[in-house]
Amino acid sequence: MVTEEALPTYQTMLNILDGSVGDDTGTSPASWAVWTRAWTAEENRHGDLMNKYMYLAGRVDMRQIEKTIQYLLGAGMVGKHL
Repeated sequence: MVTEEALPTYQTMLNILDGSVGDDTGTSPASWAVWTRAWTAEENRHGDLMNKYMYLAGRVDMRQIEKTIQYLLGAGMVGKHL
């Protein structure tokens, strides 16, 4: 669940790494760039579904999950460490 929420960050890192997708602007028409954007959009749907399921099931502390997601996204990523 937490990992799903960070997918836009992972997509950005994948897109801007040297020798990878090469989509610095997020709008490249290159095949891999289009694919990574479509993949991220689809995976976002999975994250939304998991979030709703866990909320409705009431078996997890959603406040803690939201805090963890906030910390993960707030910390960001540095490409040279990938």
